[in-house]
Parts: sequence; structure tokens; C-alpha cells
Amino acid sequence: MKLARLQAKFKNFLLEGAAAPLERHVRNQGRHADERLMIHYNNCRITLEAALADNFPVLCRLVGPAFFRQLARRYIKSCPPESPVLAEYGEHLPDFIAGIEELEDYGYLQDMARLENAWNRALHSRNAVPLGPAELSGMEMTSPGDLYFTFLPSLSLVSSRYPLRRIWQANRHEGAVVQEVDLDDGPDHILLYRPEWHVEAISVEQDVFDFVRLLKAGHSLGQAVEKICEEKADFRLPEALGLIFTSRLITEISNGRIIT
Repeated sequence: MKLARLQAKFKNFLLEGAAAPLERHVRNQGRHADERLMIHYNNCRITLEAALADNFPVLCRLVGPAFFRQLARRYIKSCPPESPVLAEYGEHLPDFIAGIEELEDYGYLQDMARLENAWNRALHSRNAVPLGPAELSGMEMTSPGDLYFTFLPSLSLVSSRYPLRRIWQANRHEGAVVQEVDLDDGPDHILLYRPEWHVEAISVEQDVFDFVRLLKAGHSLGQAVEKICEEKADFRLPEALGLIFTSRLITEISNGRIIT
């Protein structure tokens, strides 16, 4: 048998646990072939389940460990890792949850998976130095409408019709005092980013959220303001820019020159 075909069979075995197709390729050596193979299957399953629990701790607490284990096993079979970096495993979990019939009445679970995915991306994203007050105050800007912002590579935007950040905060730490959260207190529009060592999560108004999204997508300052004002005529640009600058979300402003 060619190596590639044998490797494919072994991969299927690790996902499904059916040892029969591989038994003839394994020497017994004191234990039956299927017993020796099941050691690998169990190690793989336990490792991947633990990785998902580590990457989605709040989701695990919301559904309970027993249900989360079943969810993890189904996800592992459907979406095996695409990378050897287990800290990144679970990228497709939000969409997977959306397809589970018994969870269709719990939409905040999918949103929580998206939030924790974004938190993990921010934590493991490459480092970048945000512009500080000194750099911003020394910057000469001509034609402000033509300015383009470069944001931290860690920045993610997560929107939910539920009070998602409050749910997340209430369930982040094991053993924390139970807090009652009204699911009707949404929506929530969250910016997640890592300016230095720790991931930050802040809730903003929808117009500010959409403004950041447009700038992040490559629109100029003038284009973003025009689009937002079409939806909300009383959009407060100074407050929105103030939040962007004080939160240290950007690393560069093009068409502006830093005075050193």
C-alpha cells in the first residue's frame, strides 16, 4: 500500500475510531492491533477536545462540560484541524453551531463562539505598535477626508443582537459569582484588539462600529463619514475619532507625516 493511502486511512481512523481497515498493518506485539490503535485514537480525541475547551471556555461553561464534549466530538469529525497550531483550532465552530438543530433557539451560543474566536485571534496575532498621543499630536494632516487608517492586526469586530460582552464577562472565570443577564438587553457591538500584551474588548454604538468597519475595510476617512451620515445624520465624528485614538487602535495614518 502506498504511504499516502495508508496515511489517509489512519486519518480517517483518528476521526471515526474504526480500526478494522488498519489492523493488518499493525503488529500485535503483546496487545491486539485494535487495542494499540485505540491508544492513538483516544489520545487524539482527548487532545482535540481539550484544545476546544481551552479555546472556548465561556461557551463550555454556558452549555456545560458534558454537552460540550459531545459538541466537540461532532465538530472534530466534521472539521478536523487544518493547522498543527491547536491554539487556532475551532475557527469554523460558530458556523458548525448554527447548523445544530437542538441549538437553534440559543443564538447567543454561535455569537459567543465568534467572540471567543476573535479573542483567540487577537491574543495570537502578530505584535504591532499603535500610535500614541505623542505621534498623533505631532502629525501634519492635509486633506483630512483623504486619510486612510491602518488598524492593529489584532482588531476584530463582533456584533450580536444579544448583550454578548456582558454574557462573556459573567462567565469568563470559573467559580465567579453568578450574574443574571437579560438576553433582551442587546444588541452589542464589540471591538476586540491587543494594543500590547492583553486583549481588550469594548462595546460601542452601532454607528461607531460601522465607522471602524468601513475604515478597516479600506475606505478613506471622507468616504466612511459620508456612508455613515447617510444612515445617521447626527453621527458625531469627533467622539468616534476620539475613541479610536484613545483606545490605540491604529498603527498608521497615510497622507499624514509624523514630526520627529
